[in-house]
Amino acid sequence: EYCKSIDIQYFCTPFSLKAAQILREIGGDAAFKIGSGETEDLPMIEEVEKMGAPMVHSTGMSTIPEIDLSVNAMREQKIPFALMHCISAYPPKNESELHLGAIKTLRDRYGVLVGFSDHTPPDGIMGTDGHHISEDTVIWSAIAWGARFIEKHFTIDREAKDADSRFSHDGK
Repeated sequence: EYCKSIDIQYFCTPFSLKAAQILREIGGDAAFKIGSGETEDLPMIEEVEKMGAPMVHSTGMSTIPEIDLSVNAMREQKIPFALMHCISAYPPKNESELHLGAIKTLRDRYGVLVGFSDHTPPDGIMGTDGHHISEDTVIWSAIAWGARFIEKHFTIDREAKDADSRFSHDGK
């Protein structure tokens, strides 16, 4: 309801078929993001595809053969989809962990829109040579490699003791 009130599309990552069904019931099925942890859960992906919503598939914990399986399954269902390059180390320690060249690899191999799931903290990261790299520089670098959308995490409290808050934006 809040997203509707500010005229943005609600978009969520279901980590199970049941979660996708609940999202569909509450009207949050305009698009689904498939997290990299669900890459090999083809039965779940196929059931979510049957809901007919576009999909964004995160590739963070995936090998090329695993991505091939998912892409083939999405193409069989004729569901519009995009891929998202993601690293699963939160947050990255330096630029060598970003593997931004994977964005071009995904775009060239699959011929689809590719984005970047950026877990760089708002204050940036340190380069391998000790220089500071801003969050903006990371994002613009991803765009230069071919990313056409960027995912960022937001939190209510950056000091919260969870997996995401320390590198998330506080939404202020």
